Amino acid sequence: MVDYRKELNEQQYRVVRTIKGPILVLAGAGSGKTRTLTYRVNYLIEQGVSPKNILLLTFSNKAAREMILRTQQILGRSFSLTGGTFHHVGNLILRRYALKIGRKSNFTILDREDEKILLRQILKEKQILRDSIFPNPDLLSSILSLSASTQRSVEEIISEKWPQFLDAIGEIKEIIKDLEERKREINALSFDDLLLKWLYLVRNFPEIKGELQNLFRFILVDEFQDTNRLQYLILKEITQKRNPNLMVVGDDAQSIYSFRGAEINNILNFPKEYPNCKIFKLERNYRSTKEILSFATEVILRNSNQFEKYLKTGKKGNKPILFMVSDERVQARRIAYEILRLTKEGIPLNQISVLFRAGFESLELELELSSLNIPYIKRGGLRFFETAHIKDILAFLKVENNILDESSWRRILVLKQGIGVKTADKIISKIKEEKTIPNISLPPSIDKEFKSLKNLLLKIRRESEIDKKIKIILDVFYRDYLLENFKDGRERVDDVLALISFAVGQKSLNHFLDEVHSDESFRGEMKETNDFVILSTIHQAKGLEWDTVIILDVLENYLPNRRALEEGAIEEERRLFYVALTRAKNRLYLFSPINKKGFGGGKRRVMLSRFVREIPQDLYEIREEKDDFWDIEKESWD
Repeated sequence: MVDYRKELNEQQYRVVRTIKGPILVLAGAGSGKTRTLTYRVNYLIEQGVSPKNILLLTFSNKAAREMILRTQQILGRSFSLTGGTFHHVGNLILRRYALKIGRKSNFTILDREDEKILLRQILKEKQILRDSIFPNPDLLSSILSLSASTQRSVEEIISEKWPQFLDAIGEIKEIIKDLEERKREINALSFDDLLLKWLYLVRNFPEIKGELQNLFRFILVDEFQDTNRLQYLILKEITQKRNPNLMVVGDDAQSIYSFRGAEINNILNFPKEYPNCKIFKLERNYRSTKEILSFATEVILRNSNQFEKYLKTGKKGNKPILFMVSDERVQARRIAYEILRLTKEGIPLNQISVLFRAGFESLELELELSSLNIPYIKRGGLRFFETAHIKDILAFLKVENNILDESSWRRILVLKQGIGVKTADKIISKIKEEKTIPNISLPPSIDKEFKSLKNLLLKIRRESEIDKKIKIILDVFYRDYLLENFKDGRERVDDVLALISFAVGQKSLNHFLDEVHSDESFRGEMKETNDFVILSTIHQAKGLEWDTVIILDVLENYLPNRRALEEGAIEEERRLFYVALTRAKNRLYLFSPINKKGFGGGKRRVMLSRFVREIPQDLYEIREEKDDFWDIEKESWD
């Protein structure tokens, strides 16, 4: 028998030993929730609960496997237990009852790319080509997924997020109907269908619902704050109505995925949905210092829509440091200097992470790290200059710089509606002959598609300043292209705007492209070492931890994000900041530039984030840094 008193703290112990009824476990950051879940499964089995009557729902199959393996090691025997993501469990159930949903048990699961291919084929058959009034397969797939996870109609989703497609709603519904019929014909289900059909089963077949309720008598759900409406409805159906043994574990303060359909009210309203539920709090933090936790707690206390928690630790350290720097260039240099200093103190590179709200914010830092040969890897998206939309913009500039750059021509030609690979080949052959844009003469059928592109290129050429060249590309053509073809079109526009700021004052087009390529050339070196700094969006950093965390651009309209403020999502933005803060074990550095580059040249004043301004200054140290306070030119990672 396990000595639970020895293995667990008092709060964890009480959670593990409470068997019956609905239970809500509010697990603060770094409080050992995985350990608690593992020992609870162990305790249930020790108390005579059959493993086959336990359902463990997690947000990765790997997490479920590790918990089950650890429990088997503790008990000293193997057993069969149903565990994994909602989608994984849904797949297992649908295989068993496939005929009820019009499928055979050997149905194929279509991933996102498979679904897009199917949509692309249907659009082609219907002769609906890429058009400004109709979403492309990629975007349509995203609309369908968001509709499924939020349980809102496609029309509602389009009206709220992509109103430019409302006029085509009738055609869109027809395409969706055709997609469903095609999936039935080929005996396939999409990723979202694994949940949609599961909900359909338990709502329309009482006998199946009863079987699942009798089978899964004890249900444990991890990361409950990240569940969506569809997952919540499934849980409600498969949980026994009388005396439900449902334990959900999560932290409302770390609910940051509403853009994926996650619904924070699932956890906030749990006590209302289950009035007899017992509420436990895991507030003992095993990760961060007291000073970091005091800062983070003070930040999150400003949210009104939450459960109160006060994280505690016996670990002491230094206060978080707020660096006030003149601009983003100095911010990048100061962070690089700090990374070099920390490594000399013995902190491994892979124990240092730089976090940011949006991917484009790391642009200056990426270039600085590359110039100093400091290895890094970027999570939450490709490196800035590797993203498709930035490569598209650069392709326009490369063509101006070298009219015979075939790969760049091919990249921009296929962006235009009506120009496919074969047409692009014909145009490129003509370009090689003429070697100048104004002289290019094409057959009427091809020239019609190429004319607007040629006019755009000539307009770019007449502008001397690089930032204004990029702005012309964005305003004349590329902004509409991004907004009409990508679910994250607005974020991609922000990336291009960041590129415009970066291009201000560049000496020449050659110099600008050389500097861009210097970042690309560093990729080979990075692959040679496993020791690298982690650059990551905050969303991608959730669930991870590092010795030292550096957060850049702690500014109004950046963190919190301007668009989130416009949409009234201030509390989720504060939770996002809280997640970033609580990734740090021993050191927490915040950076706030006083100025940012303007799109027309010069600098604009920016303001320190309200998330820092609204808390007592005695919780952190302020350092105002000079532009020339160190000589980093001679230092590099060797």
